[in-house]
Amino acid sequence: MMQPKKVDDFMMWVSTWATEAHPPLFAYLAVVRNDEWVLIKGMLYLNLVSKIASVPDEAVIGDVRAGFYTIDGGKDGLLDFCGQLVEGKFTIGDHGVIMVGPGGTLQDIVVDAPTQSTGTDQTRNVVSTLLGAMHGQNLGAQFSWLLRAGDPPFDSMEDLASAYSLGPITDVSTIDVVALIAAFVDARSVVSDTQANIAVKVLNGFDPTAVRVGYRTFSAKGVSKRGCLASDQFDWSEEQDGQIGRASFEVNQAAVVQAYATYSGRTQQQWWFQDPKGTFNPRRVVYETHDPGLTKLKEWLHPEERRKGRSTDYEIGISVLGWLLGCSSLHLDRTRGLSDGPDVLLTSPEGLVLVECTTGSFGTDKLAELIDRRRIARQRLLASGHFGTPVQCIIASTVAESEATVERQAAIQHGVVFIGRESVDKLVERTVQVPNTAQLFRELLGAIKAERNV
Repeated sequence: MMQPKKVDDFMMWVSTWATEAHPPLFAYLAVVRNDEWVLIKGMLYLNLVSKIASVPDEAVIGDVRAGFYTIDGGKDGLLDFCGQLVEGKFTIGDHGVIMVGPGGTLQDIVVDAPTQSTGTDQTRNVVSTLLGAMHGQNLGAQFSWLLRAGDPPFDSMEDLASAYSLGPITDVSTIDVVALIAAFVDARSVVSDTQANIAVKVLNGFDPTAVRVGYRTFSAKGVSKRGCLASDQFDWSEEQDGQIGRASFEVNQAAVVQAYATYSGRTQQQWWFQDPKGTFNPRRVVYETHDPGLTKLKEWLHPEERRKGRSTDYEIGISVLGWLLGCSSLHLDRTRGLSDGPDVLLTSPEGLVLVECTTGSFGTDKLAELIDRRRIARQRLLASGHFGTPVQCIIASTVAESEATVERQAAIQHGVVFIGRESVDKLVERTVQVPNTAQLFRELLGAIKAERNV
């Protein structure tokens, strides 16, 4: 029998992270067996702001069921649903779903489970996990051929799980309960001379009194100050999508601030900000002589915001960004006849990166072409005696990552990193720091490993 304390801790955790502002959404994958739905994998989003998916709300293919289920009834409705989950038996509409054997209980409930992270991520979602029994389904070829006949078709159970944002599937019925970010340090935070002006945003439905912001300040000699700001040290005001708190504290001249937004004792985000007039990156100092405030670079990286945005502008922007981050960068401009290679080549002591740029979503043809270019590059390096040169691949897109879940998963399965609009913007912010290509390469490899295990 599941320990009552674990159940109580989980229900308290759900109550903390639930909000009336955003209806909870349950994504699921199940197989019909003996007139029952046996859960393969579930994902419960407690506070999803919006759902963007390219698949129907429900897919029924033979005995396979997958879909999205909105939980009605506000916070009470969510708590009732979670009360069913901890029993290992619950309902989706009119259908009963089981994740335990006859007379059994959950294997375990892990509250605030550790998540895959490189430690350098900007944000961290808070996750709890419910582990049921082994579902006893062989998820291999027999299901793959069934799913390929669907409308729309799916290539495998893994492809179906990816399409419904469920992450990896195992031989154990599992539900991940995800609390998306509730509070974050706002981009309006800035250092002005010797004063750090910090802004923290709390989304609608969450309690500003549960917010705390920790910080470290850096000068040329390293960390110079550490501290924490409690909720009552901020001046709060309302905005359309939440509340914004503002506070100030003294820092050294030309300091950089690293801030950590915490909600209900859980770190939500880390954020860097500084005086826009200063930077520790000598490459950026020189570049801004010609492009003050990176105005032109930001235009290149957001061509969809300009009436005459061109794909080559985005390629140039990615090339410049790679150089600012410490790499040697080469733009292979198709308009100059260089059409057989990737759009951008980045090199550093740690290896070679082939970057394919796209101002929209990408299809399997573009992905296959990039993978083939990586194969050719590796073969030519080996033929030339360069046995120890790693070759990595990136697809850089102007599309938001939240709108490209399927494409990102497809890329990661082939060892290709997908960076969308959010990640590109974060890399631009990172150019204030001293370039560290070794760390960038570690993060590339870490992103591939982490997403393959999500």
